[in-house]
Order: sequence, then C-alpha cells, then structure tokens
Amino acid sequence: MFINETRFTSKWDFPVQVISGIYYEHRSHFVDARLAYNGDEPMPPNTIVSQGPRRRLVTKQFAAFGELAFTPWDPFTLTVGGRYFDFQQSYPLFLDSTDPVIPNINQGLNESVDGFNWKVNAALKASDEIFLYAQWAQGFREPQIQNALDDAEFDPDGNGLYDFQDGSQRRPTEGLLNPDRVDTYEAGIKFQSPSGNVRGALTGYYTDWTGIPVSLLTVPGGAAFFFNAGKAVSKGVEFELSGNLPDNWFAQFSASWSKTTLGNDPESLSLSTNPTNPDGIQDADLPGSPDHNIYAALEKRFDIGGNEAFVRGDWTYVSDYYGTFTRTGLAGDYNLFGASAGVTINNIKLGVFAKNLTNRSDFTWIDNTLGGGRAYRLRPRTIGVNVGFQF
Repeated sequence: MFINETRFTSKWDFPVQVISGIYYEHRSHFVDARLAYNGDEPMPPNTIVSQGPRRRLVTKQFAAFGELAFTPWDPFTLTVGGRYFDFQQSYPLFLDSTDPVIPNINQGLNESVDGFNWKVNAALKASDEIFLYAQWAQGFREPQIQNALDDAEFDPDGNGLYDFQDGSQRRPTEGLLNPDRVDTYEAGIKFQSPSGNVRGALTGYYTDWTGIPVSLLTVPGGAAFFFNAGKAVSKGVEFELSGNLPDNWFAQFSASWSKTTLGNDPESLSLSTNPTNPDGIQDADLPGSPDHNIYAALEKRFDIGGNEAFVRGDWTYVSDYYGTFTRTGLAGDYNLFGASAGVTINNIKLGVFAKNLTNRSDFTWIDNTLGGGRAYRLRPRTIGVNVGFQF
C-alpha cells in the first residue's frame, strides 16, 4: 500500500483562508491459495485439492480537494469546499488454477468511477461560551467491484435474469459499481460555562443515503453478487455534557436518539420482503441501528500520600435493534456497568479496571443472512490491571 497527500493551508492576514491538496492511493492485494491433501492414500471423498486460485487486485484512487473560508465579520465564517475523486480497480491476474493454468473470466477486468462531493459550513462564535454551526456535506464509500458474469452457470434458462435466495430475479451489473452516497445536514450548538468547568453540545442531523450496497446469494450455488439497491434515511439528536463538580468530582453524560429506516420506493422495499410481508416492510429499520444510546460516568479525584488518584464508575445503555432488513435477529437492549481506579506515583501510573461488572451475556448481533445461526454476545466480565510509564 502506498498513500500520499500533499496539502496547502493558508494563514493570511485578510478574511479569506484556503485549504487545497491532492491525494493518491495505490493498494495491491495478492492471493496465492494452494489447497492440497497431504495425508495417506486413499484421499477422503469430497476433499478439495487445488493448485490455485491465484489473483491480484489493484486499487487506485486519485482525489483533488479544496475549501475556501470567508469571514466577512469576526464571529461569522462561511466555508465552501469540494472534492473530486477518481477510483479504479483491476484484476491484472486472476487464475482459477495454476496446474493446469486456467484463467478466470475476470482476468484483465479494469473499471473506474469518478465523482464530486460538496460541503458548505456556516459557523458563528456568538461569545466565548457559545458556538453555533450548520453544515451540509456529501460523502461516498469505496465502491464494490462485481466480477464478470457467467451466464452458463447462473442463467441456465437463458432469460437474462439470475435467481436469488430472497426470491427475486435480477440481472447483476458487471464491473465497478457506483459508490454509495450520502447527503448529511447537521446543525448544533457547543457551549461552556464562563469558568470552563462545564462543557456540552447539542446536535441534530439528517442523512439521505442512496445506492446502498447489498450482497445477494444465488439459487443454486450460493454465489454472492453485489448491487446498488435502495435508499435510507437517518435522523437523530445527540447531546453531551461534562464538567467538574465540587469536592473534586467529575461527571460525564451523553445520550442520542436516532431513527434509521429503509426507503419505501420499490427497490428499497424489495430488500425487506419475506413470506409475511411479500410487498416489503414500510419504514423498515436498518440492521444494527439502535434508537437510543446513553452513557454516564462519575469520577472522584483525590490524593494518596501526595500522589494523584481516582475512582470511576460508568454505565452504558444500548436499545434493541435488528440484524436484517426483515426485522429478524433482535439484539441489543442491554446495560453495561464498569469501574476503574488508579494512582500516579512519580512517573508510573497504576490502575485496575472491571468491565461488564454484572456479567451480562446479551446478544450484540444475530446473523440470519447466511442461515448459519451465528450470533455474538457481550464480552464476559473482564478484570485487569494497567501499568504505564510517562516520560
């Protein structure tokens, strides 16, 4: 992997500042898999023996970016920026077997996609204690490459459509898919007390997500194909507050409410179809998106023989959420409690901690997509010691 960014940042004496730069990334993934039976003859039935596959995937990205900040009067700043990107993926080498040599139909595949993202930000420093801002920004994620299609294997009836395990018939798009894109609208306030002992923030946001990357499995064979399918909307509010209290107490609190739902257009509804809801689920929740998160902590700071010490307790709550678009695999809805303590002696920091004090074993994820019944639970109660040296 090679990554380089060259950036220019101004520091001028007039009310216009500029940031600009270029970005280049080159990644090369090489796979050489040899599966061979090395036991005694005769070889067990159904044992896979292969000289290969061997492949090399090359990913390149070039981007040019810049933003201009204009401060017409001292407390107010308006910023406008943009980023152009060009993304390329290729398979210069893709062999299904090396003995004998069998090239894959993906060998030589070379695809690219480009685009432009915008950003607009308005910020007002009303006073030393209050800061207001609003922002619209676009973003994208690295696109998924769809391997070359083999109609002989996946379209035996020759109707141009592949059969998938969700009951749908679709024609995959060969090559590099479009990146999924977001438009995020955000506004908030950051504040602190005149003494600076108490700080907080309140933020609201709305995100429009298009081209959601989805992987579907074929019937038969269970091969995975990728699609840009569906839309989603995420909206929410986040609040955080922290501060120093009398008698060397320190407190933190944060909470968020969010609602992330799939769109109700035909393409999005097709992702949430099941025998009970053949037409799809209206406003289906996105997998892994809890509506509520809460965190609180209380810390006491004191001296032991002239050495700084502390004891701390914290609590986390995560509400429930689903693991699939079809509202199956319910997980979450758990409370986590932790505690820690420590002391600093000269340059040495000694501490003890305990996480998941009540040893909760709630599910954090239930995977029904592949039908394997896999699930993940919270990490069990964990107790440990920290030792650090500062110099």
